[in-house]
Amino acid sequence: MPQLRQKAQSVLRTDETLTSFIIDAVNDQADFRLAKADFLERGLASAAHADDGDEYVSAALVLDQLETKLTQTKARTQLLID
Repeated sequence: MPQLRQKAQSVLRTDETLTSFIIDAVNDQADFRLAKADFLERGLASAAHADDGDEYVSAALVLDQLETKLTQTKARTQLLID
């Protein structure tokens, strides 16, 4: 633990104490974890909603459609160049 303390103290700002640094770090980590849990919860709810309805579009279909659009755009661009 002495190495961890030295490492933490080496990055303190001039007006910052080790205690305030630790409190900020813990608070930031707690906020991050809460945001991550909320993000995952919303994602899972969205996936469940999509599975329940007719609005779900598979990633493979979206990628195929994008590939088609890209191919068409490249062909049009080539015609303009020629």
